[in-house]
Amino acid sequence: MIVSGYHYHKRAAEAWCDITDPTEEDWAIVNGRVPDGMQPGESYSQMLQRLDQESGLLAEMQFREKHFRGMAAWPIDDPDILTFRLRRGDAGNEEDTYRRLLEFYGVSKRRLERGVRAAVANSAAKMSGTNTHIRNPKPNKWKDTFTDVTESRFEELFPGLVERAGYA
Repeated sequence: MIVSGYHYHKRAAEAWCDITDPTEEDWAIVNGRVPDGMQPGESYSQMLQRLDQESGLLAEMQFREKHFRGMAAWPIDDPDILTFRLRRGDAGNEEDTYRRLLEFYGVSKRRLERGVRAAVANSAAKMSGTNTHIRNPKPNKWKDTFTDVTESRFEELFPGLVERAGYA
């Protein structure tokens, strides 16, 4: 979430990224926190463009603070919640992922097959060249980007979250 969000938000892919002097209220729609260090007259996108990558990743961590606090409170053993993890290949393997999702919801076999076909036709791999939202659907890209500083800061801010979410 941090690495993908950093690249996505850096290019002001959504209007809220380009709001000058944003407030928490401006970002309520995305449940974001305004990172420390934003300069007066600056948008989030401009901030990320100004910062080096490591500092930008730390800012994205702050932006996503509410997301990660929410994840820490997830009821992980609830049978009514189906969790997908990128490391399992859920992104880039839409056929299996959507089949599991639609079976979980108990849709009819006919709708399940139509849904799976639609997912495959619009898969991340097929859309990566045409959809500007998708940068790289391969799992574990964060390992190429996180530094010792960003990794230890994440663990300091959100202790045990990686393990709790099943990404040990």
